Parts: sequence; structure tokens; C-alpha cells
Amino acid sequence: MLNYRLDSLGLELGVSYNVQGPKLAVVATAGVAQPDVYELPRHMIDLTLSKSLGKRFIVRARVRDLLNSPSRRSYEFDSGYDLDFDRYQYGTEYILSITYRI
Repeated sequence: MLNYRLDSLGLELGVSYNVQGPKLAVVATAGVAQPDVYELPRHMIDLTLSKSLGKRFIVRARVRDLLNSPSRRSYEFDSGYDLDFDRYQYGTEYILSITYRI
């Protein structure tokens, strides 16, 4: 995560990056010849820009999941993750907010 703040202009910028390793999502039933299902790594970048307007107002723009990389869960075989259990995308989220401080 990187943050930059310029107090003289009331400006703040933040960039964050996140990725996690494979996570166990579905455990195979005992006695069934079916492998476990793992959620595979997904790279995410979020951006935030804030600007103070006077003493009371703050305008903030955020972009969440800028890369819009798919969420993929796959069966774990001896040869690797060859077959997808499911795959979907959440989409990129754009948020604009105005805050008033009392």
C-alpha cells in the first residue's frame, strides 16, 4: 500500500495491491474419487483520491478491483489445477462520495 498526502492542497492519494495464495474452498467427500477445490490467486489493485474542499467538505473517488481479474476455483490434480470448478468476475467498482464534517 502506498499513500501520499499533500496537506497544503488538502489532497490524498492511495494505491493498494493485494494477492493471496491458493485457498481451500471445497473439501472432497471421503470415499469419493474427487479432488479438493481451491480458490486460485487473484491480483487486485485499488485506487483512492481524496480532496478537501474548505474545512467541512471532502470529495473522495475510489476505484476497487481495477484489474477486474477473475475469481477462479479449480480442482487440484497431481498435474496441477487443470479443470475449473467455477469462474466469475465481480467487476470493477467506481465510488464517488462527498463528506460533510460537523
